[in-house]
Amino acid sequence: MAEVAESERSSEESDDDLDDAESDDLNPESDVDLEDIGTGGATSPDDLDSQTPVPFWLREDEEFPPLALPESSEDLLVPNEHLLRVFSVYEVLRRYHHILRLTPFRVEDFCAAVASEEQSNLLSEVHMALLRTLVRAEEANSMSFGAPDQKDSITCVIFFMDSVTWPEALRQFLQSDSSYAEALRVVNSCEYPLAGPDVMIKNRVDILSFLSDQILSTPVVRDYITEDGKLPTEEHCRVCYRPGEVLVCDTCPGKKEEFNLQYL
Repeated sequence: MAEVAESERSSEESDDDLDDAESDDLNPESDVDLEDIGTGGATSPDDLDSQTPVPFWLREDEEFPPLALPESSEDLLVPNEHLLRVFSVYEVLRRYHHILRLTPFRVEDFCAAVASEEQSNLLSEVHMALLRTLVRAEEANSMSFGAPDQKDSITCVIFFMDSVTWPEALRQFLQSDSSYAEALRVVNSCEYPLAGPDVMIKNRVDILSFLSDQILSTPVVRDYITEDGKLPTEEHCRVCYRPGEVLVCDTCPGKKEEFNLQYL
C-alpha cells in the first residue's frame, strides 16, 4: 500500500511540473502587460469611437497652411485663388464632354475665356452645353420650369438660346428652383457674365462651379460612372439633335454616335 501511495504522489508531482512548464511557455518574457491589439485596450463602443482617427479633410480644429502654387501657374491668366476651382470645372467639362456634347479644348483656352473682359464663344458654348444637359435631365424626370401657363415660354427661351440670349436662359433656369437662390443672386447682381474687373472672374467661377456640380448629380452621369464610361447609342443626330435617317459611326469610343446623311 505504501508503494502504491508513493507512486500516486510521484505521478501527481510530475503532472504539476508539466502544468507549470506549459504556463511558463504562455507567459510573456517581459513584465509589461499586453493589451488587446485590435481594440487598443478599449472596452466600450465610446472608447472605440474616440480612438478612431478622423480624416484630415474633416478636422475642424486644425489649421492647414495655404497651398503655394508654383510660379508657372501665373501664366494661366486666372488668379491663384480661383485656379483650383477653374481646374475642377475643366475636369468635369473634359471628362464628360460626350454627355455635354462639347468639343474638348485646352485648359489654357478655358482660363483665357474665364479671365477675358469680353464675351467669348468658348464661354458661351460651355454655359449652353451645361444648361442643355441639365434641361434634358430635368425633362427626363418630368420636371417643369415654371407655372403651367408659363412653362412653354420658359422652355422656348431655354431651348432656343444662342450666344446672345443664353444669360437670360440661365436666369430663367435658376428661377425655377428655390434651392438655386445663391446662384441666382450672383446672376442678378450684375449683367452676367459681364461685371466689374474685381468680381467678374469670381462670379464666373461661382456659376460654372454650381452648374458643374449639378451635372455630377444627374442620372446620366451616374449611369456613365456605373457603366465605366460606356454610353448607349444615341437616337438622334449628333449635329442637329433631330431624329431621322441617320448613319451610325462604329469608330466612336464608348458609344455609337449617329449623324444625319446631310452632315457627312
